[in-house]
Amino acid sequence: MLPTLALLLLLCHAASAAPAPYNATAAGAPRLYSETCVCPSSAPECKAEGFGFVGTKKCFQPHDIFGTSGVECTRDDGTAMACTHSRDEACHWSCDSTAIGNGICNQACSTAACLKDGGDCGESDPYTCSGCTALGYKWCPTAALCAKYTETVTARHGDRELCPEDAWVDACDAKYDTLSDPLYEPNQWVFDLVRVEPVWAQGITGEGVTININDLGPFHEHPDFASKYDEAASCPGSEYNMGDHGTTTAAIALASANDECSRGIAYGAGLSKCSFRTNSNEENLLFAFSDYALQTNAVSSNSWGIPPCLSHELLRQNKMACPFRPVAATSPDPRFPSPCEVCTSWVPGSCDSRIQRYCSHPSNYETDPECAAWTHLWMQCSFQHLDPTTVTYFMRGVHTGRGGLGTVYVFAAGNGHGGGDDINQMGYQHDRFTITTGATDKFGRHSYYSTTGASLFISAPGGDAYDHANNWMVAANGGGCAAQGQGTSYACPVVSGVVALMLEAAPQLTYRDVQGILAQTSYMTDPDDEGWTTNEAGYHHNVKYGFGMVDAQAAVEAAQSWEPWGPEVLIEAHGMSKFRLPLTTAGCVCKQTWSKTDLPDSPVDNFCGRPDGSAEEWCYVTDAACQGESWGYCAQPAPASTVVPHDGTTLVHTLEVGTTGGFFTEWIEVYLYLDHTSRGDLQVELMSPSGTNSVLMPAPRPEDSNPAPTECSPSTDSCATRNDGICDNPTSCACDYNDCSAAGWIGSDGAPSLRHPTFNWKMTTVRSWGEDPAGTWTLAIKDTQVGSAHGPDSQLYSWDLHIFGH
Repeated sequence: MLPTLALLLLLCHAASAAPAPYNATAAGAPRLYSETCVCPSSAPECKAEGFGFVGTKKCFQPHDIFGTSGVECTRDDGTAMACTHSRDEACHWSCDSTAIGNGICNQACSTAACLKDGGDCGESDPYTCSGCTALGYKWCPTAALCAKYTETVTARHGDRELCPEDAWVDACDAKYDTLSDPLYEPNQWVFDLVRVEPVWAQGITGEGVTININDLGPFHEHPDFASKYDEAASCPGSEYNMGDHGTTTAAIALASANDECSRGIAYGAGLSKCSFRTNSNEENLLFAFSDYALQTNAVSSNSWGIPPCLSHELLRQNKMACPFRPVAATSPDPRFPSPCEVCTSWVPGSCDSRIQRYCSHPSNYETDPECAAWTHLWMQCSFQHLDPTTVTYFMRGVHTGRGGLGTVYVFAAGNGHGGGDDINQMGYQHDRFTITTGATDKFGRHSYYSTTGASLFISAPGGDAYDHANNWMVAANGGGCAAQGQGTSYACPVVSGVVALMLEAAPQLTYRDVQGILAQTSYMTDPDDEGWTTNEAGYHHNVKYGFGMVDAQAAVEAAQSWEPWGPEVLIEAHGMSKFRLPLTTAGCVCKQTWSKTDLPDSPVDNFCGRPDGSAEEWCYVTDAACQGESWGYCAQPAPASTVVPHDGTTLVHTLEVGTTGGFFTEWIEVYLYLDHTSRGDLQVELMSPSGTNSVLMPAPRPEDSNPAPTECSPSTDSCATRNDGICDNPTSCACDYNDCSAAGWIGSDGAPSLRHPTFNWKMTTVRSWGEDPAGTWTLAIKDTQVGSAHGPDSQLYSWDLHIFGH
């Protein structure tokens, strides 16, 4: 779906916001619209700003095919806007009004509510070759398009490539006569890209593996899910949780091979579900803490996220000359001309609306790098990382789920590429416990909306409505089948399905084994894209595609002969002095001491030399009596910070990792403690000893937060059971510092516990996968706003590397 055809929108902001399904490109809360209306020509801005909200209407440009009514639209800002035209709410949202009556049978519009696509689709089935040719129309197999007049298929560039004049046929492939699924044919492009049919031919279908759909829905009573639903493995209240988005994602992952719609990738897999409508994110990650569900659900499929950016009113930025590159001087869409062509003056702020219109166009944003510098005109961002408590939920899932082999968490990458989003700005998506999935079109090329980044893991078909008139045809909420649009929401369940196939073939795989196999077997889709890099270990990665397109056949073959990896090992390296809070002069942080005869609420005996001291506080003193290890740790003087200047120079810091004895790098976590009034101005890069470069945070971005640092230390030990000799992290608290440090950071269940340095900015990368980390690592930070007045220079207090591998 293009932004004007969005089903679910993303307007969530910061960690307190609710998650949003990823099947649209605009930012908005997880909301649905129930009807649509067409805005009057006097209010064209309604098309740009009037995205669908719960209980409100969706705006389209005027179209005479629908009758007049007095239905109202509600814009982004909540103000009412009268509409002069409306359409039947039963006309599916993926049917573009402008496609009706244009001579092409648009499958999404082939319903009575959509006036049978203005007569383009006749009364027969246009979704398959047999249905199309029964109308006397032509069929293009590579794009699954049906047209009365083939020469009119010019609206979308991708369809023009797939359907030249000699590609149209009126004789159908007999293959589809032998398949039970009536709508297998429209999804053939997906099955081809992920190479799944040879796996099915081996009889591997995901049988015995349960996929949990954490979403809105699905409609588990649909015949495509018959005998699959496991209520006991689902979250409480899930039997009442049914919706379009979840039904689509479940169908893509695991719909049955029957006579209903089209089969899913793992059509033999079982189904359970959780909902962020009725349960918290933490509850859903651990399936409402049910031990049965934790052991049963092998895969957690998550087509949602908390988007880091949201739209806002226009701001202004000083530019005195046209900065857009000549290569994009002529826009591919004449309705969105380059600002260089239409702006007569470059007085500061005078051309903002033209720039926003031009750069908001998906093709222009992709082809003109200058647009990334102007996202502030329509977006505002807040970079995220997961709070330590949420990380402990992931840790419990991967260490205790599936009998200790670990739940496999698959996440959609998000649809914010056109707004400047990066995976490292998003909390759940850049965590090392997740397999974050980007989306491609029918060619395997990057879908214009799919969020990119150094921690993007893999790609899968998600669709691209800018290039293709149709993308998916699957089970619909409430029964029947429906055409669906696009989104990383739909790429995510493809990978979830492939993982289920792998686990049927090799149930002994751990969650890290699954990641290792996918990284090794994914193939380089769109190989001519200049973003591909092959690292020293031979792994290829692209910020648009991750390790590449998921390859079901290669992944299953590798799984069947995979040598399990050993336990995860952590290498810690500190780029500056190891930092602890608070910033004090030299002193000591003291543990409290109790008299054995006192009650727990009694005064403290000799509390760091302060008999009147509170038992609830930690004290920082210079008393020599506090220097013993039994008292805690000595606070070092505040380390000297390093300045990241505004003059356009790059701050470079290095650290050394010693000989590792053949260590295999998996994930790298980068922790910064950095004080800056506008972090979005800073570009952050990391280079490995072998020269592999990771752009951890591209800049500039419209983000101006400066969060307080997070620390786990003796002074922030928050466990109710602290100092009891048992490491309760991650089973019941996020920071049990004293007990866990004494236990060598091994939890009471034998699994590694959470540990992290003092930081306020966390980023990750997988681009050094397989490399030996021994040698010099280089951190580069550059303030892209040269001479700007955003505040004082950035102060870098510390940076740390956590290198995970085996």
